Amino acid sequence: MDREADVELLLAEIFEKVITENYPEVQVKKTKETLQKRLIEKRYDVQDKAIIELILRDENKILESSFLDTIENRLMTQNLKENSTEFLKSKEGEDKLIETFILVLENLIDYLYNNLLNNKLFTT
Repeated sequence: MDREADVELLLAEIFEKVITENYPEVQVKKTKETLQKRLIEKRYDVQDKAIIELILRDENKILESSFLDTIENRLMTQNLKENSTEFLKSKEGEDKLIETFILVLENLIDYLYNNLLNNKLFTT
């Protein structure tokens, strides 16, 4: 397995871990595979991959906590909290989980990139 696939696999494993720990009734094997394919299709550049590697090493687990918080917020705003498990088991729910994970990941990439850029600009 090449390094590129390793990053996508690690991200998919984080996705699986968050869902199985917080929504154990939701089966994520197929959804995890779909997510991994979508991440590979994104073709992140070298810069993004370096930031993803930083995110994967983060001791505070910001990706995991941000992903879970975003799921919870979306379920509440769509009045799905009471039926969250049923919704997340549905095809629409699976699609939303993938969409949410990628959104959170890309927001973190942008945030960290901007922080690094600002630090570089203001320290030189």
